[in-house]
Amino acid sequence: MPHSVLDRDLSRRYEPSEQVEAVWAEIYRGDQRGEEVRLGEALTDVGELVWRWRNDHLTATRRAMGSKQGTGGSAGVAWLEKRATKSVFPELWTARGRV
Repeated sequence: MPHSVLDRDLSRRYEPSEQVEAVWAEIYRGDQRGEEVRLGEALTDVGELVWRWRNDHLTATRRAMGSKQGTGGSAGVAWLEKRATKSVFPELWTARGRV
């Protein structure tokens, strides 16, 4: 992985990296039984579970609260909708289009 990603300021929001995507694409072009591919698939599973949880939470909140303000003063459903569009490990998803 590129040093610019590994050594980044972790207090700042992560922005997807074309370099990271290229690394994952190269991994997926290789031996499908390799440890790196297994890691990528495990991380993709985690990302998918987070996405499902976010969408389940969004749906439950819509049903329970409608468009009212959320807990802690958040924008409620609008905030959850925005979060639901965010991918966990985005380069793992986009790299698949390069293989």
